[in-house]
Amino acid sequence: MRPAKLLAAASLLALAGCASHPTTAYDPYEPYNRAMFTVNDKADQWVIKPVAQGYQAVVPSPIRTGVSNFFDNLKDVYSFAFNVLRAEPEKAANDFMR
Repeated sequence: MRPAKLLAAASLLALAGCASHPTTAYDPYEPYNRAMFTVNDKADQWVIKPVAQGYQAVVPSPIRTGVSNFFDNLKDVYSFAFNVLRAEPEKAANDFMR
């Protein structure tokens, strides 16, 4: 009986190797993704990039640095929370003190 089980297991493994895979992956959201990419690309081209360039041309460098520092400080709150959850008190205390 043992050789029969071994033969059955070997047959199943051999048949599993015959399974075919499609040449291209099916993505049901591909049309949506392509449409959103086009929207984002056009928004970047016509709105976001000109606003960013105008901001850089109008706002002085020290103020831009202050704005950047403000948002970096907000990232420290996020980092603090995850360091607490990961039980890394030294890193959490460092983030909290900032």
